[in-house]
Amino acid sequence: MGARFAFAGGRGGWIRVLLAGVGVGLGVALLLLTTALPHALSERQERESARSDMSYGWTTLEKGDDTLVIADVDSTYHGKSLRGRALEPEGADAPLPPGVTRFPAPGEMVVSPALRSLLDSDR
Repeated sequence: MGARFAFAGGRGGWIRVLLAGVGVGLGVALLLLTTALPHALSERQERESARSDMSYGWTTLEKGDDTLVIADVDSTYHGKSLRGRALEPEGADAPLPPGVTRFPAPGEMVVSPALRSLLDSDR
């Protein structure tokens, strides 16, 4: 019956078939989006949580050989946002940040290659 309307209906039949196809396509796209969006948002939240180096809560940890105190010291430099952390190891086995071989001495800091080039530039 649908083929009869499409092929025997003339120009009006073809327009109806085209509009029906567009409607079905939009409906399927909307269904796919609404089923994929919650999963994508939860995965994004998990990635952000994994990147977080600070946790907030009411519990306090006891000072130990494997603990580290972290302070947020974000700033801006020539209009660029900088993400900074001040670290203080509380013991000999405190975890090192990724890519760092030793904790800097007082007055020293470790910067990324991108920040090094920004600090060395005239901008």
